[in-house]
Amino acid sequence: MKAHLLLLVSLLFAVADICMVLVDASESDVDSTKIMLADDDYSSFAEASLTQELFDVCSSTDAAKAVRHLIAEGARVNGKLGEGDTVLMVCSESSRDADVAVLLSAGADPNAQSVSGTTALMVAAKVGHVGIVKMLLAAGGNASSVDAFGNTPLLVAAMNGHASLIPLLSDAGASPNIMKPNGRCALMYAANNGHTDVALALIRAGADVDALDHRGVTPLVTAVAAGHVDIVQVLLDAGCRVNVQASGNVTALHVAAGLGNLHMVRTLVAAGADVFLTTSEGDAAAKVALSGPQPADAERHAIAGLLSSLSGAAQQHQRADDGGEADADDVQEL
Repeated sequence: MKAHLLLLVSLLFAVADICMVLVDASESDVDSTKIMLADDDYSSFAEASLTQELFDVCSSTDAAKAVRHLIAEGARVNGKLGEGDTVLMVCSESSRDADVAVLLSAGADPNAQSVSGTTALMVAAKVGHVGIVKMLLAAGGNASSVDAFGNTPLLVAAMNGHASLIPLLSDAGASPNIMKPNGRCALMYAANNGHTDVALALIRAGADVDALDHRGVTPLVTAVAAGHVDIVQVLLDAGCRVNVQASGNVTALHVAAGLGNLHMVRTLVAAGADVFLTTSEGDAAAKVALSGPQPADAERHAIAGLLSSLSGAAQQHQRADDGGEADADDVQEL
């Protein structure tokens, strides 16, 4: 039993890793107090100074007129900061659509990447600015770009809860099934973070409801572990497999029982969760329910009782099918 508990806890920690929402597409924000141009081959000190001023203006105020003036004077529209951020990224992060429009019309590259591979489209997806995302896509922004951390614009939008961006990026060619190096996809992040609208948008865009990470964890197991019954129902309605076994043969029902979540257990059983499946330690969900904090509370006893009664009813039904006798009243429906 102790080994089983360690296994279940290990799986839950693996799922919990997903709860760290990616707030920064590039792992670092532009700090307007430390703006410094990257080493570059500027044709003159004046050009470098004007480009520096362009960054300063865009990091401190929404001033499309000043931006136009500096570009006209010779500021380099695709100049970069020390970490490779462009002025277009700075304006996209600050939701300055007027400045973004001016920069794009002046030839700013929507696909320029920072040192970590971040693009302006990823930055706009992080903050959820629909208008800027549309402008960047219209200017040729690559919806399928990938940074050094495995993030795409769609992944970033999903991780930060911006459902309205999912169809825009999907229509532009972004796949909802791209996996990060840890094997996790956009739907898993939506499932963990409780973003039902994002989950629905991803499913409509073709997300795989049975995607597996490196430990065999599915979006369903992720949502169950995070306690989001609404997303569990969305996934079930979309036809996900309820009895997939992750590392240690743990199923969504084992996780729900282990967490003492009676409502979740009922939802899964109603969708066909197999009460007989056991973990690699040989424990069915009914036993897992009583493996938590001791003494077990009323809800855990209720779960164990429900699952045990369902197991017994199913066994009696099977005996009846095999020619034995069983009272129809003993076969209980959920």
